[in-house]
Amino acid sequence: MVVDAEGRYANYLALCEKAFDRSEVVGTALASKVFSIVDAIWLGDPRLSDVKSLGDVA
Repeated sequence: MVVDAEGRYANYLALCEKAFDRSEVVGTALASKVFSIVDAIWLGDPRLSDVKSLGDVA
């Protein structure tokens, strides 16, 4: 999911230079790259198993 950065905490962090608006990401090559990176981390990092199991809780 891609959301606008405006008004979000991440938009004010010094962690990154710029937080993008949704329109700057969706349908671009950047979106494809970012989703590939996130998918690789989500599917391949065993340290996320606890977080993933939270989706199983009703």
